[in-house]
Amino acid sequence: MVKGNLTDLLAQLNVQSTHNEHSQVESTCLQLLASSCSDPVTIMRHCLVAMIKQDKYATALKTLKQYKHIDDKYGKEFSLEKLYIFYKLNMVKDFEKLAETSIPQNIEKFSKISRGRAILHVKAQFCYKNGQYDESFKLYQLLAGDNSSMLDNAMELACNERVSLTYKPSLLVSASPMIKVSDHCDYYDLLFNESLIKSAQRNYVGALELLERALELAYHDDIEDDINTIKFQMSFVHQMMGNKLESKKILKELAKILTPGTPLYLLTISNLNSFIDFSKYSTNLNLILKEINSTKLNSLNLQNFTFEQWAILQSNTLFLNLFNNTSIQSKDSLLSRTLSHYSNLVTNVSLDSYKTQAKKLYHFTLDSIKSGIVNNKTIIGLILLSVQLQMIENQWDRAIKICEFYLNTLWELSKEAKDSIESTNEQLIILILFQLYHVSSRTNSKNILLKKLNSLYSIADNDNNEQTSTSTDMKINKDNILFWQHIGFEYLAIGDNQNSRKILKSVLNSKENIITNEQNLVDLRFSETVLSQESSNFEKGLELVDNINAENIISSSTQRLVPGKKKDDRITMNRVLKQRQDLKKQKKQEKRLKKYLEAHNLTESTKPDPERWLPMKDRSTYKLKKKQMGKQTQGGAMNKKAEHALDISKSTATKKAPTNSSAKKTKNNKKKGKKGRK
Repeated sequence: MVKGNLTDLLAQLNVQSTHNEHSQVESTCLQLLASSCSDPVTIMRHCLVAMIKQDKYATALKTLKQYKHIDDKYGKEFSLEKLYIFYKLNMVKDFEKLAETSIPQNIEKFSKISRGRAILHVKAQFCYKNGQYDESFKLYQLLAGDNSSMLDNAMELACNERVSLTYKPSLLVSASPMIKVSDHCDYYDLLFNESLIKSAQRNYVGALELLERALELAYHDDIEDDINTIKFQMSFVHQMMGNKLESKKILKELAKILTPGTPLYLLTISNLNSFIDFSKYSTNLNLILKEINSTKLNSLNLQNFTFEQWAILQSNTLFLNLFNNTSIQSKDSLLSRTLSHYSNLVTNVSLDSYKTQAKKLYHFTLDSIKSGIVNNKTIIGLILLSVQLQMIENQWDRAIKICEFYLNTLWELSKEAKDSIESTNEQLIILILFQLYHVSSRTNSKNILLKKLNSLYSIADNDNNEQTSTSTDMKINKDNILFWQHIGFEYLAIGDNQNSRKILKSVLNSKENIITNEQNLVDLRFSETVLSQESSNFEKGLELVDNINAENIISSSTQRLVPGKKKDDRITMNRVLKQRQDLKKQKKQEKRLKKYLEAHNLTESTKPDPERWLPMKDRSTYKLKKKQMGKQTQGGAMNKKAEHALDISKSTATKKAPTNSSAKKTKNNKKKGKKGRK
């Protein structure tokens, strides 16, 4: 290519063209790259920007792979564009790998550079999309706090700073947004995000007030997409407040206005169907899947939805497919892998009894644990599903056996340091076991489990630096702080104040520097004070019950608890047998009634016959038998009684008295007929 032509082509690389000629810029750049131009970095960057402007992210990725030699040599020069492409295509591993090399450790200095701020913006959006709300909030706080040169729009920063708080409002415990919202705010975007935070905090009245203000401002700007989004959120708030009619009214209006196939339309239809009480026996689940357009929902993926929204939509679709007896493919999510095993194991999820399903899954889960896959991510899903089925069937012993067998196998196989996944699963099963022990009143089993935990893990005592065990030193962090808090209260429930005080004190000291996931935690300082040696003595205990009048409580017909007194087991057994007999009688009566109704083509809603007190022949619904009807039809042979009854032409003649001769004959006939001795 001659120099003059190259200059002409470079002149066409105006990405911010007023005529929106991004497609022309793209084709021009591709021609230059194919002809081995002298400035490949600039050409590649303009080419990627033009493709991004047209939402051609897959094409941009293909171009990067096609010109891999340019990417390997000059990749750092257009790392921002590459990060944005990976973010849009949700290529998590590629994004994290590139971000690690593109973002330096001193991000405060990096955030003052224009291109550095853009990279941090993309990283924050990526963290938000993938559920990493802590990191996203941290990055946006950094960008909002250092915007003195006004490189970014302050209002957009304020909105982005609040996005992570809508899903994790507990982050407000450690820090508040850098940009505050005034009472006379005129930006509906900011009011909308503030309402989302209040909804996450379950302050629905305050959220609705902010949404109404935002809707008024949006009507003033007349931006249809924003108006529809605010209305959709208002329907959600109404639904959470219990105003179902108002919520359905808004959703139906949106369904008429929105374009079918768009993300907001699909969410609207999905929320409309959430008002229906589905039945696995009578609901046409194929029709429901067609209405919510599950195929289109699956194609949108994380490009249009957040991590939380995508997880909820996917779980809803998976459960609909499960009860529709559709084969479920095992994918990356734990739920899909669990339900895939479940659907393959059970013949028909809708028709098979829970008793059969619980028994099958119980044996399958035990066999899976025996096979040594306790470290597999799938096993925890099978255990949770199996335990849930056993609880439905009141098989508490089976549920406890599954959890205990998993823990014993895990502790035997993995005596070394555990990774985060195994540790989280272990904590979850232990908490479930405590609940099962509580329901089934297994106090001794609870004590054994607490002793086992005390022998496996050690919590450093801040007073004398003693340790509960020398096996494994498990430090308290933000992932297990709630677990150990629960263990501390379990020790307190059985009266072990020493271990309870030790654990709660360690939790209290570590809690000051850790952001927890719960909003309303129990005041551990109060618990630690109550359990301390100074306040747990006998005198302090007497002060707590000093104002209680025991005689007044007894006189008010309140029975005191008498330890060691048991009820007669025979009375309980007789009551249980009587309940079983009554239940059998009731079932027999219902079965007899159902059989009678089916035999007479009746239903429970059929009214009784008003002529039921009359004889059958006198009822209007009485029908003669076929033989009788044949005799009385025209041309048929009628019986003499019926013929005589219908013959009104002849009068009934009186019977003549018999003559003497005929009378004598009858007497003689009678005499002759007699035999034997008189």
